[in-house]
Amino acid sequence: MNYLESELLKKENILLALPKNPKPELLASVLGLALALETLQKKVSVIAEEPYKKYPFLSSPKNISPEVKNAGDVFVSIDTKGRKVQDLRYEKLENEIRIHLGSEAKDIQKKHVSVKFSKTPFELIVIFGVKNKEDLGAFYRENKEIFSESESIIINKENYPEFVFDLLSDLKLEITRPIATNLLAGIMTESSGLTNFKDCRSFRLVSHLLKMNADYRQIASFFYKDKSQTDIKASRLVLKNSFYFKDNIFFSKIPNYELNKSGLSSNQIISAIIKQNELISEKTSLLVFLEPPKEKLAQFGIICVFTSLNKNTLLKFSRIFKATPKQNSLLFSVKAESLKEAENKIAKFIK
Repeated sequence: MNYLESELLKKENILLALPKNPKPELLASVLGLALALETLQKKVSVIAEEPYKKYPFLSSPKNISPEVKNAGDVFVSIDTKGRKVQDLRYEKLENEIRIHLGSEAKDIQKKHVSVKFSKTPFELIVIFGVKNKEDLGAFYRENKEIFSESESIIINKENYPEFVFDLLSDLKLEITRPIATNLLAGIMTESSGLTNFKDCRSFRLVSHLLKMNADYRQIASFFYKDKSQTDIKASRLVLKNSFYFKDNIFFSKIPNYELNKSGLSSNQIISAIIKQNELISEKTSLLVFLEPPKEKLAQFGIICVFTSLNKNTLLKFSRIFKATPKQNSLLFSVKAESLKEAENKIAKFIK
């Protein structure tokens, strides 16, 4: 167990701090971490700006605010060295408390007065997305006493959804649907709608999170305004059953029982694959296997749809599969008695 993991388990009052205007993938991942820590009965606070509210699919912890709340008793300090205090009193008004300090020589200035918190409610502050505390800007400048009295750990990663997923796995915390949805949203924003993965593991994680019931429909409806609910449902089915094969080629094997459960027809799945923009780009290609009902397996074989935006790749695979390209896609079938057999047959052609 590394130091961060042990401290998260040990400490009860934890602050997760984000920089101003954090990238959506960072915001979504940290909110997912906060939700997971709450399941351990930790008192978790997240410092984040208001923009997180514009993402309706994100679930938030109980305590999230752009500033620290309930940061302890207030201690007002006045430097009176060499200055004679003539009068000291306070007024408790409806919405404020006024402290009046009279100096005989009128020589008390702003620089002689400071306000501090006598204690901090946080035992641990985990700071994300910056190189040092000062990069938090105004939040750090206005809350230096909190940082001086609490232990701080700075986390700076290239891929925050993967980092948080690994952290939760190491801590053996359950990844609930809201947490899985937050992490999936982080990956989808980080990869520009699943078309630009930094590594193959992110793609595998998408499939894993969908198997954990992440709400792809709500996220996709937000990002892809032009998609029908049928196409979104089909995309989810393809993604849930996907895995990285090799050479930037992704496979998806959809068994007939899942097709029936989805309420979609094979034609609707094929249409959605051909129309979709996720997963394929100039560098990536997608091959989907559809299993027909058992009684039709001998007649049709395994139905396959290959799609790519790269013309050279499309021509290459059209020769391999002896199929005519149409709308950046190839439609063909493989004589096989199972999805695994079809995959093995096609894998031999892809070198």
